Amino acid sequence: MQRIARKPESGNGDSSVLPCHRLSSSWKQRAEPGRTLFVHGLGCEINCDKVFNMFCLYGNVTAVKVMKDKQVLVELNDVEAAERCVSNLHLLPLGQKTKIKVKYSKHSYIYDQGLVTKLSDGTPAQKNYTSSKLNRFSSKSKFVNERRIAAPSKILHFFNAPMDICGSNIRRAVIKALGCKDAVRSITILPQKLPNAKCSTGFLEMKSVDLAAKALLLLNHMKLESSRSRFPFLLKLCFSKWSEMRQKSENSTTLVFNTTPRTPRLFHRSEHGVCSAEFTVSRITRATDDGCPWTLWDLRERVTEAIDPDTVIPIDNECDLNGQVGTLQDPPLVLAGRSVDA
Repeated sequence: MQRIARKPESGNGDSSVLPCHRLSSSWKQRAEPGRTLFVHGLGCEINCDKVFNMFCLYGNVTAVKVMKDKQVLVELNDVEAAERCVSNLHLLPLGQKTKIKVKYSKHSYIYDQGLVTKLSDGTPAQKNYTSSKLNRFSSKSKFVNERRIAAPSKILHFFNAPMDICGSNIRRAVIKALGCKDAVRSITILPQKLPNAKCSTGFLEMKSVDLAAKALLLLNHMKLESSRSRFPFLLKLCFSKWSEMRQKSENSTTLVFNTTPRTPRLFHRSEHGVCSAEFTVSRITRATDDGCPWTLWDLRERVTEAIDPDTVIPIDNECDLNGQVGTLQDPPLVLAGRSVDA
């Protein structure tokens, strides 16, 4: 099967904005496991980039097509990636009454439909991601750490964040995108793995799994400005291998993370075998925004401006952060900007 190569266009940070072209299409009598998936239940405001934001967690996405009825076709690089998507994303809740349904498509691949239509937000209804640098399953060794394959959880792992990360601004971006003031329970900033690290990593604890899934759809690859770089960072999100976290005791500076067994019928699997871990916290900040409490857990040895560079807060004190100014711009929900590899 021959593919027609096209020179990518520039302009939105994703070099694969052209539709996926194929010479022909094939049709199977039954939808057996293949690398193209049929998805519905993602909502009316879905677009190709948002679909990519979620499915790239489990394999390299080569193409996405949003159809008129908001049903979606997702083409993965191989069958194994498609199997991981079905295993982890099928029946994933996106609300109290809404669940994603992910099934194998009878199409072997997404073929060229000719003239590409536009969605209501002005983005193309079909996109090719074959050459996208945001795909995480590259054979290059420096991208291996981005393959954080885990079952859906209310705890998100974030990475590729700037070193001067501002916890309160990340929280505000999340609740603005979700329209839910109490969506975020806590933010944890992890210590650097290497002395010369260029990026920050951590955890974003959400109120529920469905809110975590929505945050992935809307905010994965959002732009973060940094005072230490003239280029924006692309914040990368994925489900964490940890499904719950708690403070070891009321006055303890130790956080305990646990992994709980998954419901067998959902076929959710994780590559991580560790069932629990403990982390020592350098600073605990309890804050209240718009009447909604949340906690910042900072595990770095040298704590920088995690919430407010002008505020020093003792452990377990309450503070009000309304009106605070930070470095995070209102993130455009597109795959744009330049990232700094973790």
